Amino acid sequence: MSAASQFETLASIPFAIPNGCIVAVRRYSWETTYKDAILEIDKSLLHHKIEKAQDAMISRRVTLRRDRNDDLEELNALEDGLRNLRVLKKSEYAPD
Repeated sequence: MSAASQFETLASIPFAIPNGCIVAVRRYSWETTYKDAILEIDKSLLHHKIEKAQDAMISRRVTLRRDRNDDLEELNALEDGLRNLRVLKKSEYAPD
């Protein structure tokens, strides 16, 4: 995998911290759909958003493994996120 294609899937968003340093925060291609799911409060939309996030995250995990990309940080974030979505999906069916 070329260096350019590795960075197509994330964007660095710089921000300043109190000591004046600039820090780049990694953002992943699947992160927006993940956040949309975990922040959804409308139960009628939740199932669809969870499915959409899971699809995006599983697809990315397959790509990382297929390309033998050793980005352990992103793989760990994917596994954590998928675990969170499974818990959210179970709670989706819980009574109010």
